[in-house]
Amino acid sequence: MPSPSNTSKDEKQCLPIFPLPLVLFPGMRLPLHIFEPRYQTMLHHIMADKQQFGVTLYLQTTQKNVAITTAIGTLAKVTRVNEHDGGWMDIMTQGLQRFKLLEVDNETQPYLQGIIEPYADRLEAPIDPLFFKNLKEKYQTMARLSHQLLNRNASAHLPETINPEELSYRIGEHLNQNITVQQGFLELQSTLKRLQREEEFMDPIISRLVAMTQINAAFSDDNGPLTDSE
Repeated sequence: MPSPSNTSKDEKQCLPIFPLPLVLFPGMRLPLHIFEPRYQTMLHHIMADKQQFGVTLYLQTTQKNVAITTAIGTLAKVTRVNEHDGGWMDIMTQGLQRFKLLEVDNETQPYLQGIIEPYADRLEAPIDPLFFKNLKEKYQTMARLSHQLLNRNASAHLPETINPEELSYRIGEHLNQNITVQQGFLELQSTLKRLQREEEFMDPIISRLVAMTQINAAFSDDNGPLTDSE
């Protein structure tokens, strides 16, 4: 397998692969706690070479202790590193673009490496502006209600310049109740189909959040706020 390199996004690359029990979407911020020696080594290599790395959804481990992952993942870059005594690290990462994993190398390094190629949405007709507007409003409603129920002081604001593909990833990140469903969103190569599929999940979630908010308002004075885990 060729050595890791920073090549054009249109070319195949060999990069470290980090299997995780989650789905990383482009644009998503992901904090990670690095404590396993093999991933500490991986991070040192990434920082030394100013590399990106690939995040894939972990599926299972073979009898030879090799991780099996999904083929479609997301490139990530490290934006902040806090090193602690004992070698462990807290890092902040951010998702970039999607990739397809073509080949895995589990022998050259103590961590996985893989040959990847870009994985992008296919060209299609522009998204209907009214459909796009309605989805932005639904996302903001869902995010606002979620933050309210969890007592989070977080914004549901969307950038004015957000495009349909970026919105689809933002919604996919928020629909985190089922990682298999999220992986399905990530693997779709049609922005329109991704948004349509996500809308099917958003509508019942918004209805449930509205109901919970109403119950919370009715009982909060006497019993304190309710949360989704109660």
